[in-house]
Amino acid sequence: MFSPTLLTYPRVGVSIFVSTDNSSPPENPFANRMDIDSEPQTRHVLYWEHDADVDVLLEYRGFRYHLLLRETDTVSTENRTLAMLHDALDREDNEALDRITMEWLNSIWPLIAADCTERIRNGECETANDKGETANDKGETVHYTIKLQAMTKDGVQYLEPHDKYLQYPPTAAIPNEYNITTVAETKIEKLDRIDGDIFKVRLGDGIYCLKGVHQTLADVNFKREIRTLQQCSHPNIIRLLSLVVNAEDMVEGMLLAYVPDSRSLVNVNSLSKQQFDAWTTQLRDALGYLHERNLTWGDAKADNVLIREDDSLVLIDFGGGRTEGWVDKENYETVQGDWQGFDRILCFLSKKLNEQEADCVVGNRWGGELGENDCRID
Repeated sequence: MFSPTLLTYPRVGVSIFVSTDNSSPPENPFANRMDIDSEPQTRHVLYWEHDADVDVLLEYRGFRYHLLLRETDTVSTENRTLAMLHDALDREDNEALDRITMEWLNSIWPLIAADCTERIRNGECETANDKGETANDKGETVHYTIKLQAMTKDGVQYLEPHDKYLQYPPTAAIPNEYNITTVAETKIEKLDRIDGDIFKVRLGDGIYCLKGVHQTLADVNFKREIRTLQQCSHPNIIRLLSLVVNAEDMVEGMLLAYVPDSRSLVNVNSLSKQQFDAWTTQLRDALGYLHERNLTWGDAKADNVLIREDDSLVLIDFGGGRTEGWVDKENYETVQGDWQGFDRILCFLSKKLNEQEADCVVGNRWGGELGENDCRID
């Protein structure tokens, strides 16, 4: 998700890998993404200032690396990477942003691996927990952060210390200004991380989904999702049950209905005409319900639709924003943008149909000019 503010926080990226050797990191954790329950794991958070530095916070094995990518006076890998990243940001291309970031992290991973191995050998992480946190003399939680800047000299990459300050996490708990039931965070038991700051949790005898304020890395998106979902009660829209508050009654997260054994619509490989028709009706009904209440989905795309065990659909992620290829920039967070995303979701699904895999069978609900991501009825 992209914000017009100077310093923006798109989202948390999670790369999971399996390692059988606990004494040192793998050669390349960014080359293969595994299942969420694999351990250990790395998380990277990308920060940027327009036409300036790019920073990556990388959490791994009790350490938090603050990696700095800064323009230099010479032709270098850093300058080329920065140019590509800023171009992707200007185009609001999430996929290119992910790809370029991962390629850069992959290129410097041997340097990070060597640094991490040496620190493990020296016992530097023995007192840190899996979040890279330690306690100071007052018992307060502090983060152990290693600050390194990527540099190139004579064609050879290396890392050197830097002293740039970066607030982490960039978001904080928000004031409780909502007329919604609350539950104390101390009553929540986290069972499994689903993605970033989204967890499968237990509260009493029930299983739920906890979406933390840090998931979007911009509280405006988190507030938008609360405002939207608190007005919704629809079978195909994820249900907001309560807000999770800390001891100061500040909102740390939202408790959502948990969708067990679900799969993302984007991962559908094939479907029947009956499924296509049923899902079309469910998506259309959900969007109509939102628009009747002057609400919008925002980031309309197949990734933000889950398939339940009973084969029904549920829309998720109402924090706003858009994704290139699903909603055009000029339709950002509008009714027209929702219908454009709807048409493109149906176009995506129509190509998975068992009976006529190559044929598009959807129309043009959003009313704009059709492009390469759109279909029309023949």
